Amino acid sequence: AFYGARFSPDGNRVAVVVAPGREGEGLWVIDRASAEPIRVAGAEGAVLVDWTRDGRALLTLRDDGIWITPVDGSQPARLLAAVEGISV
Repeated sequence: AFYGARFSPDGNRVAVVVAPGREGEGLWVIDRASAEPIRVAGAEGAVLVDWTRDGRALLTLRDDGIWITPVDGSQPARLLAAVEGISV
């Protein structure tokens, strides 16, 4: 099962979260033209996802805060805001 599907700003890609405990769990980006899924490295534990306006990175909500992860893997994920008392 997957959830949190979000289209990229240009509409060419879709980001989805595969539920924990399922085969292929994690954050994936699917190119709509080729239908090829690509796992986004460094986004383990993501439960909600959205794109940045320029489509170069994904914002993810995890149990410890809000993270930004470049889609191309050029940089590691970075914590933007720590969140206390959230259960995801």
